[in-house]
Order: sequence, then C-alpha cells, then structure tokens
Amino acid sequence: MGRRAKDVDFIGSHLAEIRRFREKSQIDLAAEIGVSREMIRQYESGQKHPSREVLLRIAGVLQMPMTYFTEHLWEIPGHETPVFFRRQKKTPAPVRDGLMVYHRWLENIFAFLETYIQFPEFPGLWAVCEADPRDAVEPDDIEDYANHTRLRWNLGLGPISNVMLLLEKYGVIIGSSPTHHQTIDACSRRKGPRGLILLTLSKTAVRHRFDVAHELGHLVLHHQVTYDDLLADPGGFDRWEKEANRFASAFLMPQESFVREFSSTNPQSLIRLKSRWKVSMQALVERAFSLQLIDDTDRQRFHQTMRQKGWNFREPLDDEIPSEVPTMLAKAVNLLFRQGILSKEDLLRQLPLPRRDVFRLIGVEDSQWTEPPLPLSVVSRSPNRIMKRGGKTR
Repeated sequence: MGRRAKDVDFIGSHLAEIRRFREKSQIDLAAEIGVSREMIRQYESGQKHPSREVLLRIAGVLQMPMTYFTEHLWEIPGHETPVFFRRQKKTPAPVRDGLMVYHRWLENIFAFLETYIQFPEFPGLWAVCEADPRDAVEPDDIEDYANHTRLRWNLGLGPISNVMLLLEKYGVIIGSSPTHHQTIDACSRRKGPRGLILLTLSKTAVRHRFDVAHELGHLVLHHQVTYDDLLADPGGFDRWEKEANRFASAFLMPQESFVREFSSTNPQSLIRLKSRWKVSMQALVERAFSLQLIDDTDRQRFHQTMRQKGWNFREPLDDEIPSEVPTMLAKAVNLLFRQGILSKEDLLRQLPLPRRDVFRLIGVEDSQWTEPPLPLSVVSRSPNRIMKRGGKTR
C-alpha cells in the first residue's frame, strides 16, 4: 500500500531535483527569483526556508505547484532497483535524470491511487529468477525463465495478443513518458512489490511490444539489482541489456513454436510471421540467428534486402498492426470519478505535480476527462475494491 510522510514547511531536495530537471543552475534560478546563489544553496540543503513570496516566485519559474515544495510524494515501500535504460550509453545524463524524475512521479500517482483501489498484483514473478545479479545469466537459462513466466501466466506457446494489457493484468504499472528522446524507447525499475515501466509512445506497435517485453525481462531477471551493484560494476548495464533482449525474444517468440514455424528469411515468409507474432521482421531474423536456424551469411543477406527495399526504418505492416497503449491508470482514475469519490480537482490537489504531466503519465490528455466512463474489467482481476479515506470499503 502506498504511503506518504507528513507535510513540512519546505523540502529542499525537491527544489534541487526540479531545478536540475528544468536544466537551471543555482545561479540561473537565483537571478530569476531575485536572491543570491548562496541562498539557493541553503534552501536546497535545508539550512533555510524561503518566505511565501519567494516560494511563489520559485514555483512560477520552475513551473510547479507550490505544494511540490512542501508535500512529500506518495511512495511504494520496499526494495528499489536502479532505473534500467535501453541505450544507457547513448542517452545523455540530463535525459536519464529527467526520466528518473518521471519514474518517481509515476510511482507517486500509483501509490496515491492504491489508497483507494485494489490493483492486481505481480504474483510470483520475483521468484522466477533468483540468480545473483552480479553474475551473467546464460542464454539457455534466460530461455527457461521466459518459458516459466509464460507458464505462470497460462500463455501457452502461441502469440500474445496484447503485451501491454497482459502486464497490466498482472500488476505492472505502465506510464506514458511526457517527453520523447530519440535514444529512449522505455525504462523500468522495481519498487517494492511493483514493477514500473515508462514508455515513449511514439514508435510502431511492434517496437512497443518488444520494448515492453524487454522491460519485463529486467523485472524478471534483474529485480535484485541494487545501487551498490551498479557502483561495483558500471559495465553491468550492457550485460543486463543483452539479457533483457534475449528474454524479450524468448518471451514473445517461444523456441518450440518458433523453430516449428520459421522457414527462411524470404521477405514474404517473414511478413506472414510478423502478422502472426506481431514482432518486427528484424526481431524475427535475430531470433532465428540466436537459435542457429540461420547463419551470419543469411542474416547479412536479409539486412541487405531490407536496405534495398527501404525497410530499415519502416517495415511492411507497421501501419497496419494496431498500437497497444497502457490503460490501467486511466481506468482507475475514471472509476474514482464515476463513483463520485474524487473529482479531477481533488486528484490534482492530492498530487503535487504539474497538471499536464499527471495526465500524460496516466495516458490521457486533460480534455479527455470530460467523459469519464470506461470499462472497469482491466483494473483488477478480482472484484474492484474502492476505498474511502479511513479504510472503509465502499
């Protein structure tokens, strides 16, 4: 269950975090609000608190509600992994820092909603892989972990119709990143009993499916990673990325089925497989190569064909396979609105975050809340439990 510490007069760490998030130096902020750099330093360290007038100026310059600087965020208690980024090395540090802030905001939104709604849980997934995160996971073991995950979720060996809804059904929290960067597809972390994934929803459907399966790989394989592990082995991210990629391939394209169905790298054959499995042609070929169904010459010939046909960045069927989007948080909020438990303004008062970012993380535009009804079935696998403040079931 989410929790939040008591409110205080001023939280200096929030000022430091959002200042960096807005890419302002202490000198920049000091000049804009009319105080010295030393005063900003003291505000951030907690040595001094700004007056209400100065706080109003800070909130205006940094485009944040005043309450962000006086209220602690809602949190999910428990073990926390680092945020796993795809393309860790290629992503600029400010972009990574910003996405880590959005991850905390996504956690804040979910932890608050969890005080009202019983969300589905993530049963048994932490027990699938208990390997020491400092050790490499062998490819055959990754295949087994992917198969075991499918077995736990009763998926059989066929294609998964909607990966995003599947993960939400089993309690993974998926948010839409309010910002987009060309090196970021998705990022994830574990916090307590929950897996949280932040997605950039600007890619093709098949890319999104692989991204989500990749992040599931991190949650299954690397849920025990600590910040100390990262400090001890800075190169660990590269290994973890390769392992998560292998997991995603094995999860989306189980070996037993894939070996039976794959025939060649002929474009028409791959297009048929893409239509059935809803993964990219490139992912199909990489899967075939990893299972030794083709050799490197076959793979190189395939890539040459893709370049010749202009399919490197836009493949056949990319515009036809429907997009998958997260819906659980939006449905949860709509449920509270429909039951009259919260209004939109109540929600925003409880979440000391920018209005626009709240709605984007949830996955809708502000204007869409004028028509709240949505189906409830995905919010929970068990009957929905809507709770009033004080813990009484409604």
